[in-house]
Amino acid sequence: MPANLTPQYLRAEEKFKKANDDEEKLKALKEMLSLIPKHKGTEKLQADIKRKISNLRENLKNKKSIKRVDYSRIEKEGVARISLVGLPNSGKSTFINCVTSAKSEVASFPFITKYPEVGMMEWEGIKFQLIDLPPLSVEYVEPFVFNVINSSDFLLIFVDLESLSPMEDIETIVEILKGKKIFLDDDNYKSLFLLNKIDIEDGNDNADVVEEFFGERFEFYRISALNFKDEYKNFIGGKIFKELGLIRIYTKEPGKKIVEGDPPFVLKSGSTVGDLALKIHKDVFKKFKFARAWGNPPYDGIRVTKDFILEDKMIIEIHI
Repeated sequence: MPANLTPQYLRAEEKFKKANDDEEKLKALKEMLSLIPKHKGTEKLQADIKRKISNLRENLKNKKSIKRVDYSRIEKEGVARISLVGLPNSGKSTFINCVTSAKSEVASFPFITKYPEVGMMEWEGIKFQLIDLPPLSVEYVEPFVFNVINSSDFLLIFVDLESLSPMEDIETIVEILKGKKIFLDDDNYKSLFLLNKIDIEDGNDNADVVEEFFGERFEFYRISALNFKDEYKNFIGGKIFKELGLIRIYTKEPGKKIVEGDPPFVLKSGSTVGDLALKIHKDVFKKFKFARAWGNPPYDGIRVTKDFILEDKMIIEIHI
């Protein structure tokens, strides 16, 4: 039996053929199904249209269920966020594996790091959040990389001393970041350049040349991520802490000793006892009567007010 398809059906079929996406195709198929003559001669065609509709609905359902991952939306932890930045094979992944419990993949070939790898670096009782980012490249860099950099408090920039030209590498890094309005010469972006692979032949000589040329613009520190030393972490942690202008304040209950192992409260330099009380809890701030402070002389349990300026490693006892 002939199908006897109508002009209206044929126009709907043409829409289906020219559709640019699944939504348009599904709409055209539904129109075709409503316009097709319903008789024995079109049964196979009707079944074919229904099968296509079913398949498209399933495809659209699956697409909607797949959520795009925004790798720049990393929850902040610790007292500060530190991004690890560098060109391919600069040693970022080896470094983060040494100073945190992260297991960032390491390989001798470039671009092994494709997604952010997060770890916590502990330094003198506080923790910094370290993020190993995919390497920079003049060809292409995932946009989320720059979003994470802009949300960071400090940048550790890795330079490979085994590279054919560490000087050019530094200029490349600076230019790539400058293209995204991230200016390393600007105080808004606190950073430290890590000259990595110092233990290779001519490593120190290469580092001398880099520091002589760029020393007035940037600060450098020499490391070997492969043969890592605790002194590296001590220096880097202290540098970050100082550059961010932080202080550690320990607290204790009235009449009791400080609890060993309790982490300190971390505040900005220049913070007051009132700032500390508010950080502990808003009710502590509201009910505050006075506090006692221990630290460098003459602070040996002296009574202080909310306006008292805190110093690093002080012990504060708040009375409410």
